[in-house]
Amino acid sequence: MKHLLFILLTFISLSTYAQVGIGTENPRATLDVVATNRTGSLTNVEGILIPRVSRQRAQSMLNVEKSTLVFIDDVSSGTPDNAMATEGFYYFTGTRWQNVSETSIAAPPKFFYMPSVVLPTATTDTRIVDTTNTDYTYVGGEYIVNLYNLYKNQFTTPIISSITDPTNPSLPVGTVVTPNDTLESLVKPATSYHYFVTYADPNVFEEIKLDANGILKYKVKSNSIIRTGTFMNIVIKNK
Repeated sequence: MKHLLFILLTFISLSTYAQVGIGTENPRATLDVVATNRTGSLTNVEGILIPRVSRQRAQSMLNVEKSTLVFIDDVSSGTPDNAMATEGFYYFTGTRWQNVSETSIAAPPKFFYMPSVVLPTATTDTRIVDTTNTDYTYVGGEYIVNLYNLYKNQFTTPIISSITDPTNPSLPVGTVVTPNDTLESLVKPATSYHYFVTYADPNVFEEIKLDANGILKYKVKSNSIIRTGTFMNIVIKNK
């Protein structure tokens, strides 16, 4: 009977104050965890273990609450995703898993301009003629360009970078390059962006279309004059 009364009183106390203390009888927050030994040279482990899951397990979760925290300890499984390419702490934003370390370094840009690419204006363009180059095709009088792939390829395989150029005198010997050091860490799946054409030479391009995967389609006006200043301005916005 005494044990039952003690449990009941404990429950009432927790319900009333809505604060739980571990290692303390005077919690200062909803959950207050205090180390058994805050100082000294003892070798016993203090701390909290956050649930450890694989990338596949995290991607498979449904109805995840915002701010849910996990530690992804295996990125060999699941759907390849540059935003979840490394082990570490991740929290759920409401729409995706966000690496905590990347958040603390810098927030991703809201938008950026499409890297410079060539848009064919003639069917004799080598990019169109080359049937192995699937990023450029011409079907039924319409040019089709995979903007996302072109952007992704430039960001994942730059011609040169200051962190990999062995002739860079400021690069420390033995430098280890991680995904967070490269542009590749900024690349997300195609449907993670919105795509916009903010300008196109009206004397050259017509019937311009853009889909959710970053596929650009357009036609070239007959008898149009292609000039040095002929271009199309494309903006990519993070969702």
